[in-house]
Amino acid sequence: MTGGSRLFPVSPWTPLEMFPFGGWGLLSAFLALLCCTGSGEEAFEVHMWPEQLMVQSGESQVINCSTTCMQPNTGGLETTLHKILLEEQAQWKLYEVFNISQDTDVICHFTCSGKQESKSLNISVFYPPKQVLLKLWPTLVAVGRSFTIQCRVPSVAPLEGLTVTLLRGSEIVYSQTFVGTTLSPQEAMVTHNTTAHREDDRHNFSCRAEMDLRSRGGDLIHSVSDPQALDVYEPAQDNQMVIIITVVSVLLFLFVTSVLLCFVFGQQWHQRRTEPASRGKHGGPKGSASGSPQPGLPHHSGPSESHGQQKQSSPLTSCSVTGPTRDAAALAIPGVVGGVVEVEGGLWFPGLCQPRQQSLGQGWAFM
Repeated sequence: MTGGSRLFPVSPWTPLEMFPFGGWGLLSAFLALLCCTGSGEEAFEVHMWPEQLMVQSGESQVINCSTTCMQPNTGGLETTLHKILLEEQAQWKLYEVFNISQDTDVICHFTCSGKQESKSLNISVFYPPKQVLLKLWPTLVAVGRSFTIQCRVPSVAPLEGLTVTLLRGSEIVYSQTFVGTTLSPQEAMVTHNTTAHREDDRHNFSCRAEMDLRSRGGDLIHSVSDPQALDVYEPAQDNQMVIIITVVSVLLFLFVTSVLLCFVFGQQWHQRRTEPASRGKHGGPKGSASGSPQPGLPHHSGPSESHGQQKQSSPLTSCSVTGPTRDAAALAIPGVVGGVVEVEGGLWFPGLCQPRQQSLGQGWAFM
């Protein structure tokens, strides 16, 4: 047939170069078919939330497992802890684990088109600063003297990231941040020595413990101790020095008083000693004119005269002298001041004794 195109089927013997893409076109189509056939085994991902987890000992936690596979065959959470499934969908599952008492790992897994993927999560257990203990000693201190502030945080872990701060009111006195990787609970202690000031008694001292777990998926946890007051007083003089000064002052006063008393009594005693002597010296010569016995002559006085003479005698309690001979002129009595007058049968001491009126044998008796 002329003037028109004729369609006919391609012969199987048609050369390859007659195909639209040639030989390379068939190879490309075959590779594309293989790729499309294996598209159900493409790589997929598994995720867990939270990605980091720190819990207090004994607490429970919710964990979410998810995957990018549209139609996963199986999936779940593997752990040694007690768990329950709270909720699930095709691409995620929500679990709660209980009684986390030590560090452990949990594994989330999914299977998609015969291929399994998993992801693990480490759960760390921490011991927060539940108790903060503050101690001041001594609690009574003088201005300018040193005292000690001690803060203890028992059973805390981990120490890394724990900061203990000593406060006076709202002012920071001292702060220390601990380092270390030990996860077992232990005691953290901070001790600081400082000097007491007058204004310290108007503020309360306290201790604050902070545990920063934000870098590990936790929170910022803090605890504060009970406030304590410090009694501050102005320093007084040393009591021992005060006692010494007082004793010395009293002894000095007693010494001066005793010296003055000795001087006064000495003057009085001297005056009493010298008064009879002065009377004897002035009464001797006048005795001749007034009828006093002359040497060698006996004297007889009446009662009135004897009484008047005794008033001028010395303060001696008794005086009895007898002298049978004139040799008694050598007699001397200690403490007697005045002349010695010789009379018949004895000696007469003016101002000291008066002769009796009667004669005792051969001599006179003097009183």
